[in-house]
Amino acid sequence: MALADFWIEVRDRNPLFQYGVSPPDWPRIRAAELDSELMLKDGWSSFGALKGYDEKDFEFLTESERDRLTALVTQFNALAPALYDESYPRSPNQNKAQLAALTEQTRPLIRDIVLLLEQDRYFSPDGLQYGKLVERELADTLPERTFELRFLVGNDWSGDRSLWVWVMLPLNIDTDEGERDFVQALSDLRQPISDACRSAVPELFAYISFRTTETPRVPDEELEGQTVGGAA
Repeated sequence: MALADFWIEVRDRNPLFQYGVSPPDWPRIRAAELDSELMLKDGWSSFGALKGYDEKDFEFLTESERDRLTALVTQFNALAPALYDESYPRSPNQNKAQLAALTEQTRPLIRDIVLLLEQDRYFSPDGLQYGKLVERELADTLPERTFELRFLVGNDWSGDRSLWVWVMLPLNIDTDEGERDFVQALSDLRQPISDACRSAVPELFAYISFRTTETPRVPDEELEGQTVGGAA
């Protein structure tokens, strides 16, 4: 599947990808931090072109997102092979300077591709696809969102393919006001998010958890075993 291939290719070039970390505990990736890491850890430049990209696999993106991704990948693929291909024509005196210039041209492209895919919110290829579809469903019912959603697709304890959704609320539950707002958010958001999952991804079970972003020591507010849609 080209979508999965491409997602993995980008992950392999993402120096801030958090292997083995629970999705709701991931810090968000910031452009400046990512750019610094790409400068310090230049292994991404040795992989060459992003071969798994096919625009048709990204119809779940908005037209503007898809056009931007296509443009970034096209530009990256035009430059990236020269970073590792020893047969690329260079004179001995130009070699170091040319590589440095190519790296400076290419690094912002892979940075923007990583930022566009948001692998710190969509933690699997299907998580990206289905997460975008769920968010599109929510656009009409919850147009003014003050919370963040994170998505992962995998197998649950019974082996069924399922969708996990984390609702990240910017609240401090250690305060009385924060605790009241958290309870109110559960009441206000539970049903719209469940409905969006059922409409966008009816073939998967959806497990929905609520987390606060300002007090990470607070445990998940799980919707115990709640399922949305039919079995996979």
